Amino acid sequence: MDKTEKIINSVCANMRMENMLLTCEEKEKIRKCLEGKYSYDDEVVKLVDKYTCV
Repeated sequence: MDKTEKIINSVCANMRMENMLLTCEEKEKIRKCLEGKYSYDDEVVKLVDKYTCV
């Protein structure tokens, strides 16, 4: 398992502890951020917006 997959698995485990399961799409976004294809800051804002209860 490469470093990227280890990080994704760690994130998934932490989110699972909070009863927040990541979708395949969200895992792919994390992968793209780690590879530098997506902006980390932009994706964090999108995830916070998605999971914030207003």
